[in-house]
Amino acid sequence: MPNRIIKESIRASKSVNALSDFQFRVWVYLITYVDDYGRGSADSELLKGFLFPRRKGVTESNIEKALADLACMGLIHLYEVDGEPYLCFPSWSEHQRIQSKKSKYPAPDKSDSREFTVTHGDSPPESNPIQSESNPNTNPIQSNPKKSSASTPRRFTPPTVEEVANYCEERRNNVDAHRFVDFYASKGWMVGKNHMKDWKAAVRTWEKRDKNAGTDKRDADGNRQWNIKYDVTGDP
Repeated sequence: MPNRIIKESIRASKSVNALSDFQFRVWVYLITYVDDYGRGSADSELLKGFLFPRRKGVTESNIEKALADLACMGLIHLYEVDGEPYLCFPSWSEHQRIQSKKSKYPAPDKSDSREFTVTHGDSPPESNPIQSESNPNTNPIQSNPKKSSASTPRRFTPPTVEEVANYCEERRNNVDAHRFVDFYASKGWMVGKNHMKDWKAAVRTWEKRDKNAGTDKRDADGNRQWNIKYDVTGDP
């Protein structure tokens, strides 16, 4: 796996600078963690060892929260395959040279996939702050005008309550569609300081947090039983 290089344009990126210090640290560490296809496990227990092996104060709950926030901001994509959580970087193949013949991790299911047009920052694709060290000057978008025009980010359209309800029914979760729409409508469809890019990703984040509601316990064998309580004063 080649080393990754982050361009100097990251300093002026609005979306990157909107991250908290911890969110930024997780995001950068993930860049060095994912495989040649920009994919990796999103299991917080595994990521704790890979990303923060020497930081005892970082908890799995901290990592889960950061992953959910990064997904809502469009900087990563979270998905599940056969019940296992995974993550991938949007537009990774457009800005990195893929040298491996096969990814170590499964791709998102087609029914759960989307066009990954989000760049890692606010600069145009040719000055994306993340590049592969093995290919620092290659930009496949520049050499293919058709692909460049096709990868222009689409304008976000807020969903209706019916659209959210149908998506929640499709995923068989307990997310309240009315509460979801009312919450983000009152915030101008903003996630933190950023405009929402993918409302379905936000629904999946609410779904994941609903599943984790309660307190963290362990059974008689010492196995972790996730049950995390949230005080909803902002994003759930």
